[in-house]
Amino acid sequence: MRWKTHIVLGLAAGTILAAKTGLPATGAIISTAAAVMPDMDAVGAAATFIKPVLGHRTATHSILAVLIISYIAKLFYPAGWLFFAAGYGSHILADMLNPSGVQLFSPFGHKIGIPLVKTGGFIERFILFPVVCLMLVILSVQS
Repeated sequence: MRWKTHIVLGLAAGTILAAKTGLPATGAIISTAAAVMPDMDAVGAAATFIKPVLGHRTATHSILAVLIISYIAKLFYPAGWLFFAAGYGSHILADMLNPSGVQLFSPFGHKIGIPLVKTGGFIERFILFPVVCLMLVILSVQS
């Protein structure tokens, strides 16, 4: 998925979490930021070290990564760790819809994917992204 899609999906995950749990809606900011973090293996300074060793959509796109990163977030910001997990997890779920898939059980096993949405393809750009944006507008009006 493109970074824009991950951002709106993270925002949606945080907004829904806040609405369903009664937690502060400002937590959606945390889930939005966390939603782009799994791509630290492909973008930015960290990619210089991570991608050559692990590749893309492996360790940073796993259940283990969600657990470790969320635990670290809980140590530093106990009230916001759930938003962090929701945003980070939304990224992994979205990338599982890509033909390339993710190594969900890294370091074990192969990449798992449901080839429904090609990164930057028609479905992502003209269906998924606009639908999630529309959903966010509806959620904000209802709140």
